[in-house]
Amino acid sequence: MYIIDNLKEYIKVNKIKVLIALFILLFAVIIIIINNNKDENKVYDNRNYIYTSETKDIGGIESKLPSINLYGEDIEDINKEIMTEYYTINLIGEKYMTYEYYKNSNILSLIVKIYYLESNDFVPENIDFYNIDINSGKLLTDDQLFDMYNLSKSEIENRLLERIEEYYNYEIKNDYVTSCDFNCYKGVLGNNILENAGYYVKDNSIFVYKYFPIDRNFAYDDNKPFELFRFKIN
Repeated sequence: MYIIDNLKEYIKVNKIKVLIALFILLFAVIIIIINNNKDENKVYDNRNYIYTSETKDIGGIESKLPSINLYGEDIEDINKEIMTEYYTINLIGEKYMTYEYYKNSNILSLIVKIYYLESNDFVPENIDFYNIDINSGKLLTDDQLFDMYNLSKSEIENRLLERIEEYYNYEIKNDYVTSCDFNCYKGVLGNNILENAGYYVKDNSIFVYKYFPIDRNFAYDDNKPFELFRFKIN
């Protein structure tokens, strides 16, 4: 009780000093919390890894410019490349840009899509994939991405064919394809089925984007259990 009484008396006599000390302590705690939550890889802490830096209405559709919110050797070049394309299609006025992205552990995958304004097609006119190491800020090559997931090109090719065979079976079942076996069906892929393929990471799994001609009835089938031309590999 003696100690408590003395403490109360000290606080009463030194009220201003105590308030200042408490304020400094509170401020220090806030700074510690902020620093602990700070992502050293981001340029702007209060923004997502990818954010929309600009929009433009093109024929009633919002064209979006994505910006990568990271430090790194390759980031500035990527942002400039995307920005140049964005302003180019804005000037033409016949296309628009949109995007999606996925954060996966230390990999950031950005997909930039460009569509024709007047097109009712189900695929973009152009699509680009950027896979970035968040810690280094470097653009990953396809081979580096495969190595990170312990996948060889032959494994990716085989698994892609398995996924495409699921397309084939669905088309056969629904009479979208007739009088054509799987060898005939996959013939549209050419000799190198990974040619012009794009890669991205979603939910820490590698996906392959591979466009090939399909029946339009299949494309517009609302009941199909597929996301068109996107194939989960692992």
